Amino acid sequence: MEKLPLYIFNTDPYPKVATKQFEFGKVDTIETVFTLASGFKRYKYNILYRPKNVIVYDLNPYAIEFHKRIDSLKRINFNAIKELYYEYTEKNINVVLSDFELPNLISLPVEQQLKLNWQIECKRWGGEENLVTAFLYFKQCNAVYEQIDIVKTRDKMLKYLGENNFIHISNIFSWTHNPDFDRQELKAQKDGFTRFCWQHKIGRAND
Repeated sequence: MEKLPLYIFNTDPYPKVATKQFEFGKVDTIETVFTLASGFKRYKYNILYRPKNVIVYDLNPYAIEFHKRIDSLKRINFNAIKELYYEYTEKNINVVLSDFELPNLISLPVEQQLKLNWQIECKRWGGEENLVTAFLYFKQCNAVYEQIDIVKTRDKMLKYLGENNFIHISNIFSWTHNPDFDRQELKAQKDGFTRFCWQHKIGRAND
């Protein structure tokens, strides 16, 4: 598990509006949101959907622990994230610093990578104070943090489902994240998850 990637920041762009039209039909409200322990998109989904339940999930238990610790801070800030980064890298955990706006980030010194990622994150929110406001709002939702592998252990989602649900999956079904499967097997797993979502009224988003 130490070698599974732990993403501090999100490599996907943020949605601007809540999606209400899914394969199973159009919805007015979403009761449960499943959001990856990767970056801070969970704050955005919590604002957009205002769900009753927020489940922060990931295959990697270190990612869940890391982001739970961030959410437990009194106030999100750059120095706290930097301290957590060094703590986890000293444990030989695969902490990844990346952002779709900085494809060549890895060539920069670590301190500079962290700072640039933080600045881009704040820019997405229209400034650091807006990010802090979203963070504080998220702290009110009593999120649940759980290790879930939607390829192999998706039934763990069932106990959290409401009438209408939403999940952010990013590129979980890419072959690089599932080396145990060949591409045909992985497609079958993806198709199976699509049917699972349709059956249980779970809207999906890759970004």
